[in-house]
Amino acid sequence: MTRIPSLHASAPASTELQTITVQRSSLFTSLKNFFHKRSGIPPDEAFAQVLRVVLATRTEFAFLLGQKTKIHVGGLEEDRDTETLTRSEVGSDHTLEAQLLLETDVTKPSNGTKLCIHLASQSVRIHFSPSHIPKSFAKDLLRLFISLLSGRSSAEYSQLSILNPVPTTIPSSQSALLHARFLQQARLNPDHIAVEYLQDDDTRQTLSYVELDARSRTVASYLQTALSSGENIVPFLIQPSLELYIAYVAILRAGYAFCPLPSLDSAPVSRLQELIADVSAKVVIGTGVRPQWLDLRIGWLDMSAHTASSTSDAPAVDEEVDPDLLAYGNTSLVSAEKHSSPSLAVLFTSGSTGKPKGVQITHRAASTSIFGHLSTRPIPQDARWYQFAAPTFDPVRSLKS
Repeated sequence: MTRIPSLHASAPASTELQTITVQRSSLFTSLKNFFHKRSGIPPDEAFAQVLRVVLATRTEFAFLLGQKTKIHVGGLEEDRDTETLTRSEVGSDHTLEAQLLLETDVTKPSNGTKLCIHLASQSVRIHFSPSHIPKSFAKDLLRLFISLLSGRSSAEYSQLSILNPVPTTIPSSQSALLHARFLQQARLNPDHIAVEYLQDDDTRQTLSYVELDARSRTVASYLQTALSSGENIVPFLIQPSLELYIAYVAILRAGYAFCPLPSLDSAPVSRLQELIADVSAKVVIGTGVRPQWLDLRIGWLDMSAHTASSTSDAPAVDEEVDPDLLAYGNTSLVSAEKHSSPSLAVLFTSGSTGKPKGVQITHRAASTSIFGHLSTRPIPQDARWYQFAAPTFDPVRSLKS
């Protein structure tokens, strides 16, 4: 199954396809190289590479060739960039949204198609849904298809670098605090599920936005009481769980930066002690009893003892509150705005080439990255994110939802 994502952030929904046609010209005569010299690649492989650009993936996908043939495109391995195509018959109930038509096929794309290229003897046409693909992008996809057929080098088509849309930076009028967006969702959709955790016994635990809001506020208030103002880095030693996300949001709401620690299954105690010392931590967040190896001068916050607060007594959030103040949820935390660390997180390298080095990620860098991605590829409101990577590998990805 291939679903064409919406790459157009502002176009209205439309079921009508638009068409761009390239007739035989100085550019199009390069197709002779394919038809006569066979210096390029076959049309189905060229179309597969075009779809990879659209889908931005190295995994497998499929498209429709003509009316009755399904082309399955295998995933790309790290050491291989050539496409592996497999043909099979397709039923009338298929959900493929990409189609390649050749000269002998009908000229009209199938119903439900969002992107179609029709290769004929005198022209090449691209049919596209303007709700999914901007016109300028469709033109570049057509040029890319022709260049792949002709065997021209990428240097001859350097202008195709605009296939990568120029990202939009986060406006100065919007808060750059990453967790501000979470608090807005907690206000707009308090009863929606924010986090769902599948336990080892296959039972599921969930937190709604209002529950995550209230519980993270409890921990954030405790952190502000335990720590002085200024730049503080708060390490946490928490396995994937609901408490992990409570810790993320709580540390940021308190105005500090978080630092995920590797689990004791993957790192020795000495490594954890070294990382905690490197960030000059005054408190470490975890679950359960305080570990005996932790320096007595450093506080230990047991999440299981501070996350059971009820949402019934959670102070209401004023809908007209400033976005920056909203990032702290209630007035008792607003003072953190003046002392909020510009750093979102400190992420340590693996240390495979020496001593692990802490890399700081700022709120603005993470927020701008997410904002830029969303400006070119909007995400549906009902999308769900699967947290696969360990927090130490990519903690910011965990917060993108």
